[in-house]
Amino acid sequence: MMSTRSLRITIITGPFYPTPPFPTGAVQRIWYDVGKELAALGHSVTILACRYPGQAAEESVDGMRVLRRTKLRQGLNTYRDIVKDFWYALNMAMMLPPGDVLVTNSFWSPVLARLRRRRSGRIVVHVATAPKGQLFLYKGVDRLDTPSDGMRSLILKQAPWAEGRVTVSPNPIDVGVFTPPQQARDWSAPGPKTLLYTGRVHPTKGLHLLVEAYAALKRTHEGRDLSLRLVGATSIAEGGGGDDYLRRLTGLASGLPIAIDGPVYGRAALADVLRSAHYYAYPSQAPGGEAFGVAPLEAMATGLVPVVSDMDGFRQFITDGVDGLIFDHNAPDAADRLTTQLRTLLRDPALTARMSAAGIRRASEFSIGAVAARHVRHFHALLDGLQAAPDS
Repeated sequence: MMSTRSLRITIITGPFYPTPPFPTGAVQRIWYDVGKELAALGHSVTILACRYPGQAAEESVDGMRVLRRTKLRQGLNTYRDIVKDFWYALNMAMMLPPGDVLVTNSFWSPVLARLRRRRSGRIVVHVATAPKGQLFLYKGVDRLDTPSDGMRSLILKQAPWAEGRVTVSPNPIDVGVFTPPQQARDWSAPGPKTLLYTGRVHPTKGLHLLVEAYAALKRTHEGRDLSLRLVGATSIAEGGGGDDYLRRLTGLASGLPIAIDGPVYGRAALADVLRSAHYYAYPSQAPGGEAFGVAPLEAMATGLVPVVSDMDGFRQFITDGVDGLIFDHNAPDAADRLTTQLRTLLRDPALTARMSAAGIRRASEFSIGAVAARHVRHFHALLDGLQAAPDS
């Protein structure tokens, strides 16, 4: 019988983004939320993170102990960033508290933490993005945890030795914040409507496809009252594509009404942005695919019907034609295919309403509490010497 004892859990987040509520990354927010829920369940949780102006070096917050060191910032050169991660991971390794389980998505932390195994406990690497050949570094860890079945398959293809050591834990959303608008959308009503994207404004997110699709829709009867809004980081320092990509997008727009706004880090404010929209697209072209896709799931929770790329990470929670629409982002005519799927929603308000209701129900299955409980089951199985059970 699996143990249910209280655990000492350490979480090392990445080196470049702080913990919430400061401007943060998706993985940092996910593990902060999960850590908070784990603490509420009675587990002892310590987060090791980078420092950010206005944040204390050490504090107890939301039932967790948070320790912060280094003030590194992401740059243009991936190899330099990996060197920065080594310095960060070295600092984190020196601070490790005694624990039962260590979870980290830092590049070097799994390697350096092994040198302090007696303090770290069992080591779990959170594989949040498609691996790029680095998995051989993690042969000595106890688990690889990833958000989707597609990512699990990709990991095992690159690292067959990890069979029996890979778990699948979907990314959670705050279903208490991401809720539908009080006044239900009426997609059949005439008047202005907004097509929305939320996330980094970067070439890998395929926003050039979205702008092209929007331009095509504006030339049709259905799209005459449609506006496009992109909400997310544009600067390279924050993970965006920089000024060159912005110029490319505005050039494709050819004077059409497109709003490109900065990132919204507060969840309540982001939920308001989602509730103000009528349609939603996330046309990612990320090499290796998206590991999961929290942004479209948050959109679903507010009643938007996401139109997304054909990636396994999205199929973890979207069924094409039921609670969202999927297009082939690798096709030569990818922009046209995206246009077709968006036009389906514009032309059929009744279908949009049905998929919206189905999406709200589906999104409710990915609450922070449900995902935290899944992690606890995986941790206990690991400590009890059981093989990874990805579907548990």
